[in-house]
Amino acid sequence: MSGGDEPPAAGPYRPSAVGELVLDRKSGAVVRYMGEWCGLMWVRPVGGGTEVPVHRDGLGPVPDACDGAG
Repeated sequence: MSGGDEPPAAGPYRPSAVGELVLDRKSGAVVRYMGEWCGLMWVRPVGGGTEVPVHRDGLGPVPDACDGAG
């Protein structure tokens, strides 16, 4: 049983829109989210290139240090 000190378990990251910059957790690269099809999330390099599939749990938000805010 939890004492209430643990944060709730987070599910897979869900990008909010096509074109959003996201983190590819496997490669560590920042990529552009292109959409979802057949249960996979599709991304492509920020500078353009071939779309590649990643599993739902393979994406994360871009860390603050990379998003230009500050």
